[in-house]
Amino acid sequence: MKIFDQGMITQREITAAGYLRAPAHIAKTGVQYYAPDELDAEELPDELKQHKTAIKILRPDREVFDPESLASFSAIPVTLNHPPDKMLNAENAVKHQVGFSRDRVERSGDHVSADLVIMDDGAIRTVQAGVSELSIGYTTDILWQAGHDERFGDYDGIQTKIRGNHIAIVNRGRAGSSVRLADKKRKDQTMDGKKRTLDGITFDLSDQGAEVFDKLVGDLEKANATIDTVTKDFEAKLADSAKQIEKLEGERDAAAAKVVTDADLDNLVAERAAFTDKARKLCPEIEVEGKGVEEIKRAVVAIRFVDKGIDLEDKSDEYVGALYDSLEAPAASSVKNIADAIKPKAGEVTDTADAARDRMLERNKNAWKAAK
Repeated sequence: MKIFDQGMITQREITAAGYLRAPAHIAKTGVQYYAPDELDAEELPDELKQHKTAIKILRPDREVFDPESLASFSAIPVTLNHPPDKMLNAENAVKHQVGFSRDRVERSGDHVSADLVIMDDGAIRTVQAGVSELSIGYTTDILWQAGHDERFGDYDGIQTKIRGNHIAIVNRGRAGSSVRLADKKRKDQTMDGKKRTLDGITFDLSDQGAEVFDKLVGDLEKANATIDTVTKDFEAKLADSAKQIEKLEGERDAAAAKVVTDADLDNLVAERAAFTDKARKLCPEIEVEGKGVEEIKRAVVAIRFVDKGIDLEDKSDEYVGALYDSLEAPAASSVKNIADAIKPKAGEVTDTADAARDRMLERNKNAWKAAK
């Protein structure tokens, strides 16, 4: 991936030939911010392609100060702004080069320092006019692995295998005013800031202000994402709880429906007594204690239909119940037949109790006459 970062020029010296020679901080460690279109879209993870804020890339000490990385910035072209060709080579360097870096490239605290020589008169005048920040053009592999660095904070990826291509003199640098060409007065230049938009209002920020702004916006996005996740999790658990409550309420109502009240118990006792009384009338020898209704019906039917040769072993309770019900009807009709037999017929005169007694006495009084 091709990357362009910034630095600053310090302690300048003009040689007898008019060249500008100066040590410079050309790069530094830390988390730097990139717009999605500044990075290789093909290598960019899908979740970062639509990133609303700058993408945070960590430049760790181990990669920035790796010996091969430092050596790659030795003896490379210096340009005025980044060339339109993006990266330089033996074919196009002559069109854009205004100077070069010398052999000394080393670590200086959190920075990479190098000695630069600027040979082009126009570029020298530009630097002397105040344009002294630097931006390095280089290639790097990015390990797309989000994390948190104790010194620099959160990041979305890590730069590895950093290899220098050129060093550009620019109006403002990504790495801030600490990465610049040396100035005899050691005075940092205030550069135009970066544009940011909030609630429809666009405003300029310094590089550091832009970094802080982007970090705060990124942290806010993460916080909102966390809130969304927690909210969805809470809503899911709330829905599960509602279902559990509904289930428990159903079980409670079912249990309540099974509770036998005193009135229900009285009715059950009365119904049981009436049933066993009828069963004993149908079959006096039947034992009803400790038996259920269906068991009693089956026993009564078996006894009453013993001479009919009915096998009840595989018969359903409904079948047995129908036979049991058929036994009750004859018992009631036989009582009715007896009552009908002793009831006086139509037109027949019946005696009162006193008349019947008088007739009995009369028969006894004259019984001796019949004996003669």
